[in-house]
Amino acid sequence: QAEQDAILGIMAEQVKKNTIPCTACRYCVDHCTQGLDIPMLLNLYNEHSFTGGGFLAPMALMAVPQEKQPSACVGCRSCEKVCPQQIKISEAMSNFSEKLKG
Repeated sequence: QAEQDAILGIMAEQVKKNTIPCTACRYCVDHCTQGLDIPMLLNLYNEHSFTGGGFLAPMALMAVPQEKQPSACVGCRSCEKVCPQQIKISEAMSNFSEKLKG
């Protein structure tokens, strides 16, 4: 039991460090001036971060038009004003764009 508790504790810490706590409430979507599907993009960001830069997120984004990609975020922060989780969405989109380049 002690080993299991230790492993679960480590796992929980890793998830907290590498993922964004988006609940997909979609409040942000109505306030995005670019019309981005922010919860979907944050979900892909989490997948990409958690896998250490795997291929799933870049592959999924190939089906997303360029004007709806994370790089299309203009950093206006309208979405952040209504986010119940107080996620810094514009920073996440910028960070995600950079991760996808490298």
